[in-house]
Amino acid sequence: MLHTLGPRFPFPGVVTLLSLTALVGCNGDPANQLVALDPIEPGDDCPNGGFEILIGIDENENGTLDSDEVSSTEYLCNGEDGEPGADGDDGADGADGADGADGADGADGTAALVNVTDLDRGDEDCPRAGVRIDVGLDNGDGGGTAGDGILQEGEIDDTEFVCDSAPSFDISELDPPAGSEGTAVIDLSGGVGSAGPSGNGGLLQIGGSPGLDGGHVKAFTTGSVDASLPAPSWSTYLGTHPWEATDNTTIMIMVAATEPPDEDPGIDVPFFLGSSAPSPWRDHLYMWDDTEGASVEVTGLYVPPNFTVTFGRNRGDAGTEVHFDQDVLNEGTITIFKPNPARAANGVEIMALDLHCATYHGDSSSKIDLDGAAPFRNGYKLILDADSVHNQGTFTAVGLESTTVSIYTGGRVFVYGTYGVHNTGSIDVHGGGNIHADGTGGGGGESVLSSERGSVYNGGVIDARGGKGERGGGSGGSVLLDAKRGDLRNSSTIHAAGGDAGQCDTSCLNGGDGGVVEFHTDGADLFNSGDIDANGGHGGSSFGGEGGTIHFWSRDDAAPAGSIAISGDLDAFGGPGGSGGSGGEVRAWVETQGYTPAEIAFYGYDKFLLNAGPSRRGGEVSIENDCPDGDHLVAGGAVNFVDISASGGTSSGGPGGTGGDVSILACDRTDAGGQHWGGSMALNAGSVVLTGGDSSTHGGGSGGTFAVSAWDWAENRGTVEVSGGQGPHAMIAGYPAGGSGGLVHILSTTGTATNSGAVTGVGGLVADSDGDGADAGQFWVQGGLADNSGVITLSGGDGGGTEGFGGSGGDVDLFSLDGTSTNTGTFDIGFGEGETGNGSYGTVFIDGSNETSDWVP
Repeated sequence: MLHTLGPRFPFPGVVTLLSLTALVGCNGDPANQLVALDPIEPGDDCPNGGFEILIGIDENENGTLDSDEVSSTEYLCNGEDGEPGADGDDGADGADGADGADGADGADGTAALVNVTDLDRGDEDCPRAGVRIDVGLDNGDGGGTAGDGILQEGEIDDTEFVCDSAPSFDISELDPPAGSEGTAVIDLSGGVGSAGPSGNGGLLQIGGSPGLDGGHVKAFTTGSVDASLPAPSWSTYLGTHPWEATDNTTIMIMVAATEPPDEDPGIDVPFFLGSSAPSPWRDHLYMWDDTEGASVEVTGLYVPPNFTVTFGRNRGDAGTEVHFDQDVLNEGTITIFKPNPARAANGVEIMALDLHCATYHGDSSSKIDLDGAAPFRNGYKLILDADSVHNQGTFTAVGLESTTVSIYTGGRVFVYGTYGVHNTGSIDVHGGGNIHADGTGGGGGESVLSSERGSVYNGGVIDARGGKGERGGGSGGSVLLDAKRGDLRNSSTIHAAGGDAGQCDTSCLNGGDGGVVEFHTDGADLFNSGDIDANGGHGGSSFGGEGGTIHFWSRDDAAPAGSIAISGDLDAFGGPGGSGGSGGEVRAWVETQGYTPAEIAFYGYDKFLLNAGPSRRGGEVSIENDCPDGDHLVAGGAVNFVDISASGGTSSGGPGGTGGDVSILACDRTDAGGQHWGGSMALNAGSVVLTGGDSSTHGGGSGGTFAVSAWDWAENRGTVEVSGGQGPHAMIAGYPAGGSGGLVHILSTTGTATNSGAVTGVGGLVADSDGDGADAGQFWVQGGLADNSGVITLSGGDGGGTEGFGGSGGDVDLFSLDGTSTNTGTFDIGFGEGETGNGSYGTVFIDGSNETSDWVP
């Protein structure tokens, strides 16, 4: 948009007084940049007078550019007055003659003009938008037309830019909320095997690509999430031809009818046309209306309390499909014909109720019942497709318990509300249990709550657990909450755990694997405060089930991504058993390429547990704020205040497990290029334990890896332990019996890297037999400036027996790219002792200089 702001001078040598303040807006929104134009008298700056242009930011937002807010001043001067006209001839002497005529006026001065042009995001001079201010005289320079009131390109004498600044992320935004410590836990530990291998720790990934205006990734011990959502107000409209059940009613099917009858069929309740009727006739209900003398389509349905409406089969073996143009109000029970025993020999099972309406209202006493029934006891399928859904009742599609070898699985409940889903009732699709000695539990079913244009809220218990079986457990089912545009909220418990197996003697099967729980939104916020379990089932004397997956996603498939806020216990641990199952996954991820900042935060967590079972590896934790695409980077922060434990498992019959890995990253890549506008910071303030597991018969496990890395600022304040595990002897000659210490890296690409926490990475020692102690780990702090004030213990492990060697001390490196590193902490990098020989001291390098080869604090 082009604004031309300038005076007109209609009289020679006269400047019309003008005081003009231009309020400059960006992208259609008011902003705080002001341009003030004031006339000035002739003086040093403008001998013939002109204008003073003041540019600045309206810091106090009073709508006036105050003197202390002016950041730039320009002068636009009028041209010189024209030459005066010639004097008239003198009159004759004597009596005064008439005055001579006045001379002609001089030429007008040249007007000063100002153009203000809005700049969009991505502009070369103002990448985040702003305004361009061009000033000049309307004098025709550069091929322009003088005096036309338009500031043309050649007439521009000066150009100023007022650019929108990058959003700034105050460090206070990364501070934990006030309040007491939370008790919630994320448990992704590996299951313990009582007679065989155990499970590895799982994966916890919290992070995202927050977009060009940045965002934060945060894990806090305090705070909580309010995911509740009040029920919307609603009223019921059943249309012009509603039907109200007055008793328990079965909807009949007119076997031969292919179109609505034109005579009274003598049926007192609504009916379907025959299965050969063309759609949509086949999928609607009809009833005879004496007043109209015709069959009319039923427009809405009301099921009163304590009544049951049973729909017959109009889709053959696929079940029932029924459409209402208006609402369904359910205060009783809706169901379908259960399997016909006469058809059981043919293996025929009615599968689904497919119910369509404008709005579905289910009160607290209502039910849609699709539980399995003899002879086919699997849960059935519900498809509820409406403009909006308001449910307080029960949707149930349970696989029934079995006393035979047969397995009965949970059914499926799909609830679609185009403009919103609000559910506070229970949804039960769990698999059936099995009490037969050779039977296994049924797998959990599937539950989906989805909206294309509105919000999705769940405040009721969703149960998709696998059933327990004497021989083996059923796998957990799947739960999906999906909001394409509106907010996504869950405030209740969701079950998707695998079923337990009994203690069978022979041919035992496993505990059920954990299921899948997924939350997804395309352009809005996501909130969870409910407990979620997707853990593997107990394997009895066989294998424990593998942990399942719990995923939270916010992506910008068609709109800027929203933020994610999570509270509540999240369990996806591996099940114990004769052999343990591995831990599962919890992932929370925001991904957007737009300019809207997005955040992801976990509140009220006491611990993140990813410990391994005996001899197995600890899990992996990633708290990551990825670099946004593009050249102008504002990544925001990645902070953790929660205690993390991902140790390798101890063992009494094998080697100790390796410690896990923890990384806290905020845009640490070195190839980003372009303009980097900061905001990239990574902080750990929780304790981190990544020790290798001990072993009473074999070698100890190595410690894990811990990293805090960011572009601008990386800091560790928490205690970190990456020591190797203890072992009694070497499994293979020449290898240490103790596990080696792990790695700790604090890295900043250009800014400050600092450590104030105690770090321990000692090498594992040998307990009671011949064997070598292990070497200690490594500790690096590197950045534009490197600083350490923590106590660092990286001593080598002692060797055992009469032939063991001691392990060497660890390595310390403080390195500053732009200055001198500072250290006020202490280092213990001593060697381990052994009867055959001691290890060597570690090394300390500060800014590339080896302080001493035998450095001792």
